[in-house]
Amino acid sequence: MATRGRLCLFSVLTLLLAGCAPIDTLNPLYTSKDIVFDEHLLGNYVGEKETDANSGLSIEKAGENSYQITVMDEGKKTLYDAYLVNLKDHHFLDVTASEYMAHPGPYRIHFERSKNSLKANPAFTLLENGVYLEFSSGPADSKGADVNMRVRVSHLLFRVSTDDKGLRLDYVDDSWFKTAIEKKTIQTPHLTINNQNSEELVWTASTQELQQFMLDHVNDDQVFSQSVRLRRVEKQQSAISTQHSARVRSD
Repeated sequence: MATRGRLCLFSVLTLLLAGCAPIDTLNPLYTSKDIVFDEHLLGNYVGEKETDANSGLSIEKAGENSYQITVMDEGKKTLYDAYLVNLKDHHFLDVTASEYMAHPGPYRIHFERSKNSLKANPAFTLLENGVYLEFSSGPADSKGADVNMRVRVSHLLFRVSTDDKGLRLDYVDDSWFKTAIEKKTIQTPHLTINNQNSEELVWTASTQELQQFMLDHVNDDQVFSQSVRLRRVEKQQSAISTQHSARVRSD
């Protein structure tokens, strides 16, 4: 389950992320024709530093062309679904949480009635960091009105490269994105969502717009300014197997 706080792929590697998180993206980066599978991604990983060895993750095949990422930290397991996306021979990883838990609230939604519809304000409500409830108006008459609701789980997007030694994931972090929007150095669809006493930006670009953005900036390290670097380990050395097993026995 997602923990309270930023829903971030490598929540167990927060030291590697140095407090920076990927920007939440509402739509996927891929269509079915863009999905590829690379067995070189499969394996067990820990952080590059020796001090990172107590936390790790595994990437396994799940279905024909998808991955399951299992993150372990102090006996806690978090699962993510992932797809490898090929855009003109550039590879990206699109990741979503397999499970999530909404905060119990309360949530305050104001509905504005017009003659033929009922409109929710705000249209997007934060349920849990990275998980949103979207409202859209339906038909209304004198007796009542319909309001459509759906849960939106954010996508986290990474530029990916791998070799026999490890894995590197570069991403657009939320702080850079917010600054770039404010300075108008980038123009891309987004929403501002109130989060208690702060505001949060969410990337609402369509799949086509996301793909074009990634291709336009694929070689720009100022856009992909943050990285997670992981080293490959043998399964018996991985924190995912050894640390978890040790804790289970001690309990």
